Amino acid sequence: MEIYVGVTDYDWYKHLSESNSIEANFWRPGSTPFRRLSPGELFLFKLKSPHNRIVGGGHFLRYLQMPISLAWNTYGELNGVNDPFEFKRRIYSLLPNKRQDVDTEIGCILLAECFWFGYDSAIEVPKNWKANIVQGRGYNLFEEEGQLLYSAVSQRSELKTITTVAEPISAYGGTYENRARLGQAGFRALTIENYERRCAVTGERTLPVLEASHIQPYSIAKKHEIRNGLLLRADLHRLFDDGFVTITEEYNVEVSSAIKDRWQNGHEYYEMHGNQLMVLPQQINERPSKELLRWHNENVYEKW
Repeated sequence: MEIYVGVTDYDWYKHLSESNSIEANFWRPGSTPFRRLSPGELFLFKLKSPHNRIVGGGHFLRYLQMPISLAWNTYGELNGVNDPFEFKRRIYSLLPNKRQDVDTEIGCILLAECFWFGYDSAIEVPKNWKANIVQGRGYNLFEEEGQLLYSAVSQRSELKTITTVAEPISAYGGTYENRARLGQAGFRALTIENYERRCAVTGERTLPVLEASHIQPYSIAKKHEIRNGLLLRADLHRLFDDGFVTITEEYNVEVSSAIKDRWQNGHEYYEMHGNQLMVLPQQINERPSKELLRWHNENVYEKW
């Protein structure tokens, strides 16, 4: 088990700490994969020189490569900037040779349950930290420096034990909820990625019209779960939420006759009736929960 200390700039820290953000995208301009942590393990934020101190952290969800537009549309100001124009400016200032008329992909380290320290209560870097480290380094929790670091973080935050990271994943509830509690942005990012950036029903790939939908509304579920998610085209999302479309436990699409009865229309949707979902997450334990689909069918869907 590891703690990773990533290097960031003061402006990113200031923007997110002032709003006490519980989610963050620790983005990198390059596309080198990040493989140092397992979901739920700690990722800490160390400021660049001359500050050289650890000012907070979060629980690692997943590393994704995303186009700049998708990173902004998913995380917005949780990218550590005020607007998409400043976001692009910062990225391209670090990629001077990249064409700015293409939607460049960047590395995104997605974090949940973030916590922030005041500048005066920040943690000194470990003694074996080297000045030439550019991106960051990991510390083993079973070695002295890692234990000291974890202890210092725990003393400054309401950090819960992270030994649960090594526990088996239950069959129901998904992968990430047992390791790090998802927020809205993380739920959207992982749902988009799990469905390969395609509508589950139609296979549509136009990202601006795709939305991460909850099977059971968040107001009832009270938390974001991967297995409570579907990626749907915007019109299908609305019809699903309003009970005119549902998905069976066998992942078949059903369309209510209420559309025709009320509006004498809906031919496009009735052509989908009975079809299997075109896209499902590859990991079985990330696919829509059959229990939640049954709930939607019984409590939301207008059968006639």
